[in-house]
Amino acid sequence: MKKIIKTAKYLTVEVVYRLGVFSLIHFLNRKKITILTTHSIMSESTKSTWIPIRHQLAPEVLDETLGKLKAHYTFLTFEEAVKIIAGELPPVRNGLAITMDDGYENNITHGLPIFQKHGIKPILFVATGHVDEQKNFWFDL
Repeated sequence: MKKIIKTAKYLTVEVVYRLGVFSLIHFLNRKKITILTTHSIMSESTKSTWIPIRHQLAPEVLDETLGKLKAHYTFLTFEEAVKIIAGELPPVRNGLAITMDDGYENNITHGLPIFQKHGIKPILFVATGHVDEQKNFWFDL
């Protein structure tokens, strides 16, 4: 049953893609800024002191995804995105800013080299209470 559902999802996305729906949505939103969020960047095989319950974004998937996004988006720093929204900078076509939420260490150890490779400066949000107290999030216990 899972295989049938997975195949149906794949076919649906493929049909929508081939009909040009994604391209139309992309075109219609070309003057808006997209904010892409990721949480944890780490290979499933990497040894860790904790096992997160959320899916980890593998570094090679991040690398491949950023390479594909570069063809369709103008990467912005968070500061640039804010200035564009405030009208202090002129709009750009298909602006994209990336945030890394929760401040996991692997965002820096595994993600930063890939972002640097692509010339992208994401913003890292750190949950300072958890850093100060060195405790896990409730969902990572």
